[in-house]
Amino acid sequence: MAQFGKASSKRGKPTYAYAIIGVSLVLFLFGLVGWFFLNLQKSGDYFKENIQVHAWLYPDAGKKKIDSLKKLHCRYSVCKRC
Repeated sequence: MAQFGKASSKRGKPTYAYAIIGVSLVLFLFGLVGWFFLNLQKSGDYFKENIQVHAWLYPDAGKKKIDSLKKLHCRYSVCKRC
């Protein structure tokens, strides 16, 4: 029993500074992750609205084929410009 008492007295008292630092680091990381997810949603909307589609046609494609491709493109509701 005497050994147990000596070992516990050698360990030292825990300081509250470590607890404060630990809690503030955890809160800082939660805030950083939340900020990242908010910006991820905004950047996702930006990329959704600014996607460019390129269509390569054969040089011998006629005007009828080009016009039908433009009409097909304009039918989609997600397209802002025709």
